[in-house]
This record gives sequence, structure tokens and C-alpha cells, in this order.
Amino acid sequence: MNPITLVQSVDTAIANISVYNGALHNGADEDVRRLIPNVQAWYATERDGDILFGPSKFIGYTNMNAQLYAAETGASGRLDGRVTEKRLAPWARLITKDDPEYTKFHEALASFCADYASFPNKRARISVFLTPGEVGASTEDAQVKALSVLISALSDEGKRNLKKLVWP
Repeated sequence: MNPITLVQSVDTAIANISVYNGALHNGADEDVRRLIPNVQAWYATERDGDILFGPSKFIGYTNMNAQLYAAETGASGRLDGRVTEKRLAPWARLITKDDPEYTKFHEALASFCADYASFPNKRARISVFLTPGEVGASTEDAQVKALSVLISALSDEGKRNLKKLVWP
């Protein structure tokens, strides 16, 4: 049994969206189509005015294909959406109900699913991959928040010492 490994870059995850869509368009195993209403975590990217979707369990692993996805999804399968979500989350933003693009992405997902005689899961979430500039900003924001937590935990003397180090 071959090992299943997580993607190491956002580019690979986005490329996997194309692989997933290609498999569906090329008449992939019917089991892949049957899994569409079970998907809770969708990732999206826009290309040439179109929105492309892929499930986290498919796009979060390297060397994924329709047969492996169908065989390894489910209670006895080796694919774990919780693991892929952790890997993919830093590269994407969740589309929440108050997001101005919520309707656009959810209608596009419903249309995508309908193309395969299916429908989105009631608990479906959509995350959109960030642009390279947004990925860096998101990481920096997280670092600033982490630093603020650490600094707030310092004693007054520790804060004075930090101030001396940062602003001599």
C-alpha cells in the first residue's frame, strides 16, 4: 500500500483542483460523483472567470486521483479531512455568511454540483485560496497576534527588558 502524503504547497493544492475537475469531466468513477453530496470542506479558485472547486480530501494530498479518492474516502479509508483542513487553512480564507462573496461562491458550488446531478452538503463550507500577497499578510497577522499574547503574559519587568531589547 502506497503512503498518502499531504501537499507541501498551495500551488500543488490548486493544481489538484484541476485534477479533480478533470476527473469529473472525463467520466471519473461513479463513486467520485456519488461522494459530492458528502463533501463538507470545499476549496475554490478562480481561473479565467470560472470558479473551480475541489474537496479538501482530494486536493490536500499529493498524487491524488479519482480511483484512490473513491477507495480511501469513508470510515475505513486513509483520507482524513481534519488533517487536510489543517494543511490547507493557512493558504485560504473561509467564505462566511457575512462575506460579500458568500452568495457568489455558494451559487457557483450549487451549479457545480448540479452539473453532476448532485447537490452540496447542508454543512458545506467553502474556502477560497488566497493570493500570494494575502498568504504572507495572513501569516504576519497570525505572528503579530501570537506576539501580543506572549507579551501580555510577561511581567512588568519582562516587558521593560523586552522594550530595552527592541528599542535600545
